Amino acid sequence: MTGRRGWWRRNLWGLVLLPVAAAAALYPGLRDMYETYWQRQPHVALPVDAAGWAALDGARMRLVELIAVDEVPSGFGPPTRAPARTRVWRSTVEFAGDPTAVEGCTIALEDRDGTTYGANPTELGSLLIAGCTPPDGTAPTARSYQVVAYFLLPQARAPAAVRVSVPTQLPRYVRLPAPG
Repeated sequence: MTGRRGWWRRNLWGLVLLPVAAAAALYPGLRDMYETYWQRQPHVALPVDAAGWAALDGARMRLVELIAVDEVPSGFGPPTRAPARTRVWRSTVEFAGDPTAVEGCTIALEDRDGTTYGANPTELGSLLIAGCTPPDGTAPTARSYQVVAYFLLPQARAPAAVRVSVPTQLPRYVRLPAPG
């Protein structure tokens, strides 16, 4: 027994300081991981002016329309109807300025609880993926252009805003509030 007591007595401070030393060794790596995660997620909403316009790196955008629709047009056949207990929402976002500033963007719909839904889900059939660059046939030098995206939400959910994020601008993103 005396041998054990001596070991504990000799190593008490080492055992007490071991968690502190481990935390100090791991902290820089954990901090870097957190910083990387923070930079790759939309966290900082940019302001929207009184007319509904928001600016993001040389491009301006505003929400023109956000309405519930019964059917989604299909380029290959009859329109697609919403699955049971869901509702389809159509958003129209107007862009102005430099279209290259919003290349590779993501458009999402945020409900009142903060949950986000991606544009053009596969449940609505084969649609073109909504992007933020001018649609085919629109001159790249046009002063403004509109992008339409469809979202599928549970019937009990109501939209609060349309979000536009560009990977090169994260963690900044544009949050365009729903009318009313």
